[in-house]
Amino acid sequence: MSSTRVKTSSEEGAPDSVESSGDHLVLSLENTEIRKNGIEFHSPTAIPDWTEMTIELKFPNHGRRVECSGVVVSCMEDVDQVYRISMVFMNLSPQAQTDINLFAPPPSE
Repeated sequence: MSSTRVKTSSEEGAPDSVESSGDHLVLSLENTEIRKNGIEFHSPTAIPDWTEMTIELKFPNHGRRVECSGVVVSCMEDVDQVYRISMVFMNLSPQAQTDINLFAPPPSE
């Protein structure tokens, strides 16, 4: 399996990026959704299902970076050849899960 590193920041003005085999994609935070068990983001290029990824998140007012590994479970073409990537986190440390839970939307009832 290939491995992709994604860096994202929740600080205003800080670009988000995807680095994959020399490719560099800039993501907008408005198109990035952090979930309790994963992350969704838009990408101008498709990322195949089952691609292993490592995500580095830096949260506002937190000061700590959280590194999360996971697997792409969905890559669907959205509008204008933009892809909606869904990745499930795997093997999160208890501290990383706590940090992510602070920024993930609460579960719907």
